[in-house]
Amino acid sequence: MTLAPEHAPETLAPTAEARAARLLTTALAGTTRKERRASRRLGKLLADDDGRDLILDLTDQVLRIRDRKRAARRLRDLVAQGAPASLSPIDRLGLRMLGVIAPYAPRLAERAVDWRVNQETTGVILPGEDAPLTRYLARRRADGFRLNVTVLGESILGDDEAAARFDLVAS
Repeated sequence: MTLAPEHAPETLAPTAEARAARLLTTALAGTTRKERRASRRLGKLLADDDGRDLILDLTDQVLRIRDRKRAARRLRDLVAQGAPASLSPIDRLGLRMLGVIAPYAPRLAERAVDWRVNQETTGVILPGEDAPLTRYLARRRADGFRLNVTVLGESILGDDEAAARFDLVAS
């Protein structure tokens, strides 16, 4: 089988790279100042081991716990030793303060963590509920994108596999 010149192996990588650069340029041109700021903040957290651990711990060990009092105690324990340097000084102070008051106001703490994680990950982590996900997928399809949705996602990754994938993407 003979490949057309544009599909020859030596032209595929540069072609894919050029396409990715165009997509990135187009995506960045359409972002708002708020989205750029959130992206920088999330990127800073994800690039920092302690920041990445905090995000995962808040998600897995606070937000997924349905017993508010237990979740509040876990939040207190998570931030008792401090917050990652990749957070702004105001965010570090706010998180520490929330950890202190969480056992006394578990509902408030739960709502604050949920709100903040949602604010920081909007557009990165998509809602899994049928209606919002369906609307998002329809919008992306209308924009000409084909999407691959991984249902299991993080639940099938161990720490080593997640770190390897992160290193692959980050390099």
